[in-house]
Amino acid sequence: METPPKVKPAKSLRVAGLLNLLLPGAGQCYLGQRLFGLVLLVPFIGCFAGALGIFLIGFNQYLELALNGNILEGDRLERIGLVMHPRWLIGLAVMGAVLYLVSFIGLSFAPRENTSDKPGNRLS
Repeated sequence: METPPKVKPAKSLRVAGLLNLLLPGAGQCYLGQRLFGLVLLVPFIGCFAGALGIFLIGFNQYLELALNGNILEGDRLERIGLVMHPRWLIGLAVMGAVLYLVSFIGLSFAPRENTSDKPGNRLS
């Protein structure tokens, strides 16, 4: 007596979309498009880590400038405005937003045959 082949459960585009909201590329990995998912996931994590590093280093420099003496002496006030490197942070934020956008556009091209969100599969 042979055992029937196991049927893989259908993947949901809704679940993939929710995963992409949490982390760009996670939805593609869920749907089986692992290479495309990693191409989106790795740079996003790099952007996040870079922005976090810039923020932490800048906050440390800000505290040093703000707590050590009068901030109105010399060029301290101008230096405080530049410690967070706003151009870098804006660039990393724009790159992260582009990765989010590309991940959702990629979901719109996901193959429909292995998803449970097809109109014929609705339980109504």
